[in-house]
Amino acid sequence: KDSFFQEISVCIIKIMTNYENIFIAVDLNVDTLDSNSNHIFTDFIENFDLKTLITQPTCFKSLKGTLLDVLLTNRPKIFRKR
Repeated sequence: KDSFFQEISVCIIKIMTNYENIFIAVDLNVDTLDSNSNHIFTDFIENFDLKTLITQPTCFKSLKGTLLDVLLTNRPKIFRKR
């Protein structure tokens, strides 16, 4: 997990130097709803001021479900319902 977030951080830095609007769609295989496993993810989105657009479980292999599929952006208002 650490090396993935380190490598994607390098990519995001490069992207942010050239583009104003960032949109990332990814299947992380990290349950972002699980506070025990998502600290790396939380640090990552905070470092880049990204917001998650999906806040409910997307995978239901367990009873409570997990949130593995992530949509991130630095401009969440663009995706707001009208």
